[in-house]
Amino acid sequence: MNLAVCQPIKKIIAHNLSIYYENPGYGLYDFDQNGIHFARRGDVLVTRRGVPKAYIDFLSQCGFDLDGTLFVCADSSLPNTHEAFFDDRSIMEKTKKILSLTGADGNAVLDSFMITPKEAEWARMVGVNIVGVPEHYYEFGTKSSFRTLAKQNHVKIPMGYENQSRVIDGALSASLLFLRGAEEIVIKSDEGVAGLGSRRFLRGNFFAQLDSFKHFMETPHGVISDRELKFVLERWHSGVKSSPSVQLYIPQDGSVEIISTHIQLFYPDNALRYKGCLSGNYLTDDERKKLETESVRFGAVYAKKGYRGHLAFNTILLQDGQLLFVETNPRRVMSSYPRQIMKTIYGGNVSNIYYRSQHIKKDIWKGVGIDTVLSSLAPVLFSGVKKSGIVPFDYGLLFLSGGLSIVGFGSSKEEVNLLFDYVETI
Repeated sequence: MNLAVCQPIKKIIAHNLSIYYENPGYGLYDFDQNGIHFARRGDVLVTRRGVPKAYIDFLSQCGFDLDGTLFVCADSSLPNTHEAFFDDRSIMEKTKKILSLTGADGNAVLDSFMITPKEAEWARMVGVNIVGVPEHYYEFGTKSSFRTLAKQNHVKIPMGYENQSRVIDGALSASLLFLRGAEEIVIKSDEGVAGLGSRRFLRGNFFAQLDSFKHFMETPHGVISDRELKFVLERWHSGVKSSPSVQLYIPQDGSVEIISTHIQLFYPDNALRYKGCLSGNYLTDDERKKLETESVRFGAVYAKKGYRGHLAFNTILLQDGQLLFVETNPRRVMSSYPRQIMKTIYGGNVSNIYYRSQHIKKDIWKGVGIDTVLSSLAPVLFSGVKKSGIVPFDYGLLFLSGGLSIVGFGSSKEEVNLLFDYVETI
């Protein structure tokens, strides 16, 4: 492709996972390849490693227009760290060259999974714009700041306490929650993600586990941060009807746009680790309307404080119909990808499309690439002819663990279930 005669680039897609995991599995930071689902003709997709051709070909068959997409990756293998992407000179220089040759200097926008000071500095050095204030990721992203803002604005949240840093205060807060009727509580690290840094304690044996509770409050949990270790303690609601989530976008004018709604799925062992999601039409119309109305109202609070960009709220729907907000994510989230895949392969006609995403792990997939998985899923892969089927994604840990995510699309819940029934037989 002759870059000199290309239209100016409008979007640089770099979905680096800028979270400092204590023990990241090999391939975890290849998460950035998920950015391909937001790529279109004329965009630049920047990743640590090149996207496998077999996957690009598969997405093209599904309806992705990637012929004019420019792909940039590092010249050599990068360390398995969250900062390696930003430190690599080859990625930076190749991206700057594309922007220069296409006349896009200073006009392109960074499309990222999250906006932290790391992304902002990389964007400045490359010469692209960002949406949002980088420091807001930490200002609005902790569980304590979420609860504080929710209380100030009369948003319903679980009974609990925030900004807990001392063991004695945490133990007292836990005791107060039990005295106020909680049968079980959950303690969550302020900066924990994907269930890391969260643990449940039962009322009946809490005092027998005080040593364990103390150790939990004094130890980082999977995510390393240079900020003070703080926690929230909340009443744990068991037997909830569902765990709805909503994804919003706040553009520069401060309006609040609804991107999508979902029901979150969790692993049954502790109901804290994210497993996947269901499309928003698994909610009733009344449930979805209530979720959207209250989320837009709360999102407007963030907008008034200057927040711009992607914003997601997680909630729980109790059996009596109460909707409680439990946390926020000032970034894109995992359910952003299934939604974007659906939007691309179906276009605007999605009201009658159901989907379910789920993390799948199989021993036979350990040590293989995405091309092998595509072959084994061939009978149920998405087809533009059938207008249904499975699309695998988030395969960074595939080689190490045999795990990746898949999303199944169909015209009914039953059709989606049949797709997953087949996957179980592999």
